[in-house]
Amino acid sequence: MLKFQSRPWIIGLLICGFAMPVWAQGNEMSLDDAVHGYEATTHQTFQGVVDDWSTHHVVFSRPEPGSETEYRVQRDGRYWLQQIKEKMPAAAATYDLGLQSDFGPPPKKKKKKPVKPKGKLKNDWSVNMGSGAKVGAGQYPAKFQLRTGTAPLCTDYVVFNTGLAGSATQASILAFDNLYATTCTGTVPTVYWAFNTGGTVVTAPALSPDGTQVAFVQSSSAGVASLVLLKWKAASGTLAAPDTLTAVATTAYRACTAPCMTTIAFHATATTDPTPNDTNSFPFYDYSGSDQLFAGDNSGYLHKFTGVFNGTPAEVVTATEWPAAVSTPTGEAGQALSTPVYDPNSQLAFVGDGHEAGNTTDGHVHSVSSTGTVTTSGPAGDALCHGIGFAEGPLLDPTAGASGTLYIGCDHDAGGGNCPTSGDYACVRQFAETGLTGNGIGIGEELGTQADAEMYAGAFDYKYLTSTGGTPAGSAPTGHLYFCGNPGGTVSLYEIPITSNVMGTPVLVHALSSSSATAGTEGSPITEFYNRGTSTDWLFMSEPNTADMAVGTCTTTSTGCVYSYNVTTAPVAGATATAGLASTDGSSGIIVDNSSTATGASQVYFSTLGNGSCGGGCAIQAAQSTL
Repeated sequence: MLKFQSRPWIIGLLICGFAMPVWAQGNEMSLDDAVHGYEATTHQTFQGVVDDWSTHHVVFSRPEPGSETEYRVQRDGRYWLQQIKEKMPAAAATYDLGLQSDFGPPPKKKKKKPVKPKGKLKNDWSVNMGSGAKVGAGQYPAKFQLRTGTAPLCTDYVVFNTGLAGSATQASILAFDNLYATTCTGTVPTVYWAFNTGGTVVTAPALSPDGTQVAFVQSSSAGVASLVLLKWKAASGTLAAPDTLTAVATTAYRACTAPCMTTIAFHATATTDPTPNDTNSFPFYDYSGSDQLFAGDNSGYLHKFTGVFNGTPAEVVTATEWPAAVSTPTGEAGQALSTPVYDPNSQLAFVGDGHEAGNTTDGHVHSVSSTGTVTTSGPAGDALCHGIGFAEGPLLDPTAGASGTLYIGCDHDAGGGNCPTSGDYACVRQFAETGLTGNGIGIGEELGTQADAEMYAGAFDYKYLTSTGGTPAGSAPTGHLYFCGNPGGTVSLYEIPITSNVMGTPVLVHALSSSSATAGTEGSPITEFYNRGTSTDWLFMSEPNTADMAVGTCTTTSTGCVYSYNVTTAPVAGATATAGLASTDGSSGIIVDNSSTATGASQVYFSTLGNGSCGGGCAIQAAQSTL
């Protein structure tokens, strides 16, 4: 069992009213140190590493040890979770960093409800979640927990929303455990729990740091959004008969016995947002110890909730500040907000809004302060992103630049800032966290001709995440950023070199879909994962059209494929994918589980976007190395 012990050279620095661990320059942080840093920052015991959508939207390039940049980013619990993931031993089965650690006994095992997988894919599984069920385009499952070692635990679990209305025979959200065919006994996987929560969950869930709670947004039959907080219990419900939960009062939730849930209806602004719904914006939980969560709605308001996983849950409602009116232009309808990301150091939430043809003051990137003050990007008098606007949230690297750097993509950019002024190109833009003032439009790089589709989040490679340099120290990383653009409707993988925090000319790695693909479709978000067990840097993404590459089970007649690329060395123009797996109509966002050399221990998880060979909407596990 792993013991966490203090290092004598850790210095306590009082920042913002609490003690921060600071490492002297020249000393290398160990796994123990990273765990202690997490506990000091978040004021809670480390329980495990979560992998959900947010871990792919907020990442940290490596700060120089002892630099001001390092002091700044150490205030964020997410920084420490990334450090823990990177410091885990590459092959040590005796290490156990989860619920079965020295912090407490393992949970008691319950009698399992087995589920028979259908449409088996190699050594992995594919399970029918219901006809038409899907996590959703651009949405992600969530995994607890990510491990590094030779033997994953069968108590690890993965959560899928179904995108279907909950009922006595259909789960709105569910989880599987007993995930690994080479390690776990009996039927693989097992339904860990399945709940009918009384609504429809179409956006990605977020997990509590200890993995015992789930937060998600659901819509009622009347089209009103609620934040749902759920305490799960093993062996609750089945695929055919989910456990139906009745919400308890928010004041009773903290003490309720699992399984139980509470719901908080999004606050309605009577004049402009009387029935707020949310079908696009995922909930973002702040891991810095504030216990607050942010989510946008379809009418342009950003909502803030407190007491989410540890206190008494409530939405923050004030006369003029919260919910924050982000996209409410005069004389025009407010547009749906993207997924927000939050930097606890600057106390700014960053979010985009959609665009409606003819409108001039939507389709921008915004920052929202702790007091609800909104700052909006330029250009003045026009949308920065035409087409559908910014439907996807930005990528945030709080380490890069003087105060942090944002990246966001648009498939129909308005032009300027190194992108053509014609507005007929897709573009990835880079902003400083403080660069939205004065109608700033950032710096852009073209990714092919426009297609009026959504451009989902990209990903940095491991070289970028582990590079250092610049002034101030550690603020100018070098590596690569990958995005899926959609020039003329052809979903394509682009590689953008970054040198000292400056974007270079993009490289078209490969068109993932055929040239006959329909305009207006998009690839999935890109997921990067460095497998320390095999020293391999992986990218995973999907396309929903007729495939261009015949790789693995993908053929040039496949309608939808998931592809992987080995980017340990950056691929050249025209490089073929490493592996491919047919996935009906493409896939949701993709999450990972383990970094390991053990057979069957390093996997990825996603859902099909159409009914697949499993008989319905498929929850899928596939191997990282071969899909």
